Amino acid sequence: MRQPDPIIRPKTVILHANNKGRSAGVFRVLTFLIFFSSSCFGTTPVTVTFGLTTGSDLTGGTITHFRSRNSNEFSVETLKFYVSGVRLLNNGKLVYDEPDSYHLIDYSDHRSLSFTLVLPEDIPFTQIAFSIGIDSLTNSSGARGGDLDPTKGMYWTWQSGYINFKAEGSYTTDTTVSNPFQYHLGGYQSPFITLQHVSLQVKSKNNIYVQFDAGRFLEKAIESGQQKIMSPGEPAMLLSEQLPGCFKIKLP
Repeated sequence: MRQPDPIIRPKTVILHANNKGRSAGVFRVLTFLIFFSSSCFGTTPVTVTFGLTTGSDLTGGTITHFRSRNSNEFSVETLKFYVSGVRLLNNGKLVYDEPDSYHLIDYSDHRSLSFTLVLPEDIPFTQIAFSIGIDSLTNSSGARGGDLDPTKGMYWTWQSGYINFKAEGSYTTDTTVSNPFQYHLGGYQSPFITLQHVSLQVKSKNNIYVQFDAGRFLEKAIESGQQKIMSPGEPAMLLSEQLPGCFKIKLP
């Protein structure tokens, strides 16, 4: 005759007074370690600001009308671009790499011209590096939110991807009437990749002021013979290659 299976009853665990005291002690130690770590390993904010110059004169954060070095008169209605992959280096060695690093710099919106990097305390650095535009991996993954939201006016389609740089307005010379210009520079597929990289030496450790020379770029654009670029291709790639030389650090 088969014997019935034994009944398994749950065990009752009794926490004795000495166990309670031990648990409380462990909790106090963990609390102390967390507090000690947060107080000993602080962070340092570094503000990065993008200003604007037309050559010799700084226009602050906005631009509407200026005369260039070559005496061309420019009226700019739109000027914005993506800054991505922001990194800090110390004598060529990477010391900070901003996570999820995408910033839309729009000179019609002063709030977009600055962002803050949060570094571990006492991290030395001598250079800032960043890209102008959006990398191919992000482009191929489709539209995203935040500064990458298509409503920002910097996205074509899933095939063409993001517009890295946009400038619109008009210009006149001593011999011509007003001529409109439109430069929508982008493209992430070979052979017409437009993503550009910038590396600049810095001295300030709390505030980094980067200037974009709009006058220099627009003069290069006009000299290229192109007044309208609205899609990926060789003209967009060639004009994009002029962008890195238009950025510099404003010294205090």
